[in-house]
Amino acid sequence: MRYYELLRAVRERLAVSTRDVERQSRKIADQLGDQEYYISDSCMLRIESGHAPLTLHKLYSLSEIYRIRVTTLMRLCGVGVKGEQAAGPEQEAAFLDQFVKTPHGSERKRSKSKQAGVS
Repeated sequence: MRYYELLRAVRERLAVSTRDVERQSRKIADQLGDQEYYISDSCMLRIESGHAPLTLHKLYSLSEIYRIRVTTLMRLCGVGVKGEQAAGPEQEAAFLDQFVKTPHGSERKRSKSKQAGVS
């Protein structure tokens, strides 16, 4: 899974819309006095489709909005973080399950329950 697909999955699992990102990033940019932290709705859609670069300023805003450590988001995006190892697809899925939960529990737990015949 590419970093931009992971970012979208995180946003969707947290039930945050791209409009929410826009509103909250505007507040962050205003508080910090730097518009580089602002992420418009259309910019977020371009980032999540892999058609716009993700700057450190925007990554910081996303970490604040999603309430996830910036180093965690950096790792998701494939940026090396000292002391952390790169993850394969299975490790990335397990990593996401550690901090991103759907309102009804993780997707993985729900799918296992369905396979076992539990609703």
